[in-house]
Amino acid sequence: MTTCRAQAVRRGLAGLAGVGAMVLSGCGAPSTSNSKSATPKFDLITPGVLTVATYGTDLPTVLLSTSNTLGGIDGTFLNDFAKAEGLKLKVFSTTLASVILAVQQGKADMGIDFFYKTTRAQAVYYTYPVFATGPAIFTLNSYNYQGYQALKSAKVGAVAGGVWASFVQPYYGSSTVLFPSSSLAANALYSGQIDAYIDGSDLQYDPPFSTQGGVTGHPIAAGQLGIPAADLHNNVYNLVNCSNVALADGLDSFEAAQQKNGQRLKILTDAGLTGETLSYASQLPLQKPQEGCTG
Repeated sequence: MTTCRAQAVRRGLAGLAGVGAMVLSGCGAPSTSNSKSATPKFDLITPGVLTVATYGTDLPTVLLSTSNTLGGIDGTFLNDFAKAEGLKLKVFSTTLASVILAVQQGKADMGIDFFYKTTRAQAVYYTYPVFATGPAIFTLNSYNYQGYQALKSAKVGAVAGGVWASFVQPYYGSSTVLFPSSSLAANALYSGQIDAYIDGSDLQYDPPFSTQGGVTGHPIAAGQLGIPAADLHNNVYNLVNCSNVALADGLDSFEAAQQKNGQRLKILTDAGLTGETLSYASQLPLQKPQEGCTG
C-alpha cells in the first residue's frame, strides 16, 4: 500500500520535491461513539458498530496505527462519520485480497481504499470516491530533469500491468523498463538502473521514498504521454456489501456535506496535500462509478 499515519500525508503532486522530508503527522482518532441514541439507519453486522476492513496503511488515504485505529484521509472521514451517526468504529485487519471477501461474507460492513474494476463491481457496491491520485515522474534530486519529453533518451521505469504503464510503454518505447512491483521500481531508481520512474503521485508517502528521501515527483498534465484528461485521476473508493446500499448512501451524503461545509478541505490540508492535488481532491466529482450489483 507506523504509527499515526499522516496527515502530511497517498500523494500531493505540487511541491513533491523533497519527498522524504515530509512527515505524516495527523493521527486517526480512536474509535469513538456518540452518546446520543439514534434509530439505526443501516444494516450493520453488530448494532451500533461500524466494522471497517482494511489491508493496512496506504498513505495518504489510510493510516492503520499500532493501536488498531484509523487515520489518514479516509480514516479521518470514517471516524467523523461514525461519531456523527453515534457508532463505534471497529477495525477488521486483513489482506487486500481478503477485504472484499470479508464484506461479502458479512465479517465487515465495508472495505476501504480500492480502485475501480468492472469485475470488482460485480461483487461489491461502490461509494463516492474519497480520493484521487494522478501520475508523477519520479527522479533523484541529483538528476538534471529537463521535462518528460527529454526522457525519451533515458531509461524510464514503470510497473508491469499498472494503470500508468499503459501510457508509459507506448510513449517511451524501448526506453521503458518494466518491473513487477512499485518497490522494485523505486529501488531501481535509487540504484541507477533507471533514470526516472512513472507511477501514482501517492508513492511519495510509501517506502522507500518516504524513508530514504532524495526524490522529486514531477506532475504529469493532461495530454502529456498521451494521457487524456478523463484518465488523469485514478479515483479511490470505499466498498460495501451489495445488499447494504443504504450504508453507501449514508457515507455519500456525509461526504457531500463535508465537501460543502469545508471539513473535507481541512482533512486534506491537515494531510499535507497542496497544489493541484489538493485543489482536485477538495472538489472531487461526487459520482458513483458503474455499479454491477444493487442488492
